[in-house]
Amino acid sequence: MKELKILVADDDEEDFEIIKRCIDEELGGLASKVDLALDYQEVLSRLSNEAYDVGLFDLNFGIDNGIEMLGELRGKGFALPVILMTGSGTRDAVVDAFKNGVSDYLDKSKIEGPTLAKAIQYTVELDSEKRLKNKAEEQLQKTRKLLEGAAEVNHILLTRSKFKDSLEKALEILGKAADADIAFIFRQSNKGEHDIDLKEVIWWERKEDIDNSNSDLLFFDRELGVDEGILENAFNSKFIRCTDMLMPEVLRKRCDIEVLSEVFFFPITVEEKRQGFLGLGLKKGSMDWSPEELAIMEMIAGGIGGKMKLHSDEESFRSIVEGTSAGVGEEFFSSLVCNLASALPVHSAGFVEVMGYQNDQCKIVAGWEGDHFISPYSFPVRHTPYEEIIAGMLTYYPDNAGDDFPLVKSFSRLKIKGFAGVPCFNAGMKIIGCLWVADRSPLVEKDRILAILKMFASRAGAELERKRAEDVIKNMAYHDALTGLPNRMLLNDRLKMGLAHAHRNKRMMAVLFIDLDGFKEINDSFGHATGDLVLQGVASRLTQCIREEDTLSRLGGDEFVVVLPRIGSQRDAESLAEKLLSVAKLPFHFEGKDMTVSLSIGISLFPKDGTAAKDLLKRADEALYQAKSKGKNTFCLVE
Repeated sequence: MKELKILVADDDEEDFEIIKRCIDEELGGLASKVDLALDYQEVLSRLSNEAYDVGLFDLNFGIDNGIEMLGELRGKGFALPVILMTGSGTRDAVVDAFKNGVSDYLDKSKIEGPTLAKAIQYTVELDSEKRLKNKAEEQLQKTRKLLEGAAEVNHILLTRSKFKDSLEKALEILGKAADADIAFIFRQSNKGEHDIDLKEVIWWERKEDIDNSNSDLLFFDRELGVDEGILENAFNSKFIRCTDMLMPEVLRKRCDIEVLSEVFFFPITVEEKRQGFLGLGLKKGSMDWSPEELAIMEMIAGGIGGKMKLHSDEESFRSIVEGTSAGVGEEFFSSLVCNLASALPVHSAGFVEVMGYQNDQCKIVAGWEGDHFISPYSFPVRHTPYEEIIAGMLTYYPDNAGDDFPLVKSFSRLKIKGFAGVPCFNAGMKIIGCLWVADRSPLVEKDRILAILKMFASRAGAELERKRAEDVIKNMAYHDALTGLPNRMLLNDRLKMGLAHAHRNKRMMAVLFIDLDGFKEINDSFGHATGDLVLQGVASRLTQCIREEDTLSRLGGDEFVVVLPRIGSQRDAESLAEKLLSVAKLPFHFEGKDMTVSLSIGISLFPKDGTAAKDLLKRADEALYQAKSKGKNTFCLVE
């Protein structure tokens, strides 16, 4: 038994000495303090300054008697157990004493040491049991109230569709159920992979008869008025308790609370992804939560996390849809990968087009890395995850992509861990590309990530098919159907562009007008089908002789034009003409028959022979007729 502090309320000092001697003899060191109060005011004074374990009150004491004094003390909040000492008390007085909260009573005339000690010990033990029982009942009631609040919070989160509205109402219910002065949720942004960047706060503050749930978009930059590592620790623990915490300045401006005597932070995580944290605080005192109540709070944080994840998924889907709805072609693909990376969120995203007859090459149509787009490039698919995707597989490497594909240079350069990709199909269900995402951290939401990728892969496949069809139409509009060379329309564009550059940079350029010698005889002798093969062969040979920046076009029939947008001298044009004459006169072999053609070429030069496209073409055509008149198989410049 612990050491006892005993208060004796008796106006007879001789009786007090007898009582004290009995206590000392029987309880010895257990009674560490035995004080006497001679009147009611002294009783009040001692109880106000000292916590006593038991009181020995004389029945004939106080305002009228010890019983009435006890009633007064109970009214003032003093709850110590009391043994009533009677000298000549009647049965009715004893019954009245018990009704007013007396724990035991003793006859003063019969007080002996053992009897008094036993009564004191019994009263203290009984009071201790009573206190424990009351505390357990209070704790049970508190837990029941919190559990009921948790059930109501869960109902709100499930039934209310509006995100902020549901969280604001949930915080109000939770704050009242937990008897807190403030309840708040901080949502973490998707920026930064390791830093705690908080983008939004939703809070409830206890105020009477006022709707005081609020939400706001706030950027804290880690300045929360608490230790630097406390939030990091919160995410690595079930909860964190803080005392005497200064409220963040951004919140002090919005509510009436300056300092919280105690705050609990409960991390909100979903599938190991940080979403934010839930907090409850008191202005004064301590929450003194039981393990059961802390478990309830963790459950509530989990429910809020589920709501936040659902909202995040909806936001992600909406941002991707809105970001790509108006775009087509390159704009669509760029917007798609950028919005995918931001919404999921991941470090990188890309769309790859399948190239080559055997699907052995891929081309990055659009790619996003961290904070910038990457330039398109082609690469072989062997020993890359794209090989699996092009084979029709849903590919998911949650944490080992860099190790599994060491030959993918971008994986090692970016320190990629997680990778996921899905195939894209055309209308005929042929795989024409793939959509993928990658991250420097492990990917932990397989079903969600693959579902989103599959959803937008369908749209990406349709857009790629549309773009390919559009490219075919454009190619038909600007290219010769027989040879695939630029037609007259594209020639005029290239010629005008070349002239603009030549004007600006003060350079020479040349136009070569070409006509096939003897082509009519081939058509007459072997037919137009063979003539077409000859035209295709000539086009192929001439193409091999020009630079990438030059343009070879077919105007129609057996007429061709070469535009050289940049030459150093007249001799450059003459050298090309000689080369074209040489390759063209080599025999063609079709169906066991040999046939030959030669070229006649007319050359005009900028700026000597003209500064406009039509002038250069006209002068080159005139030079061509001069070459024809000189016996063909030659070239002439404008005279």
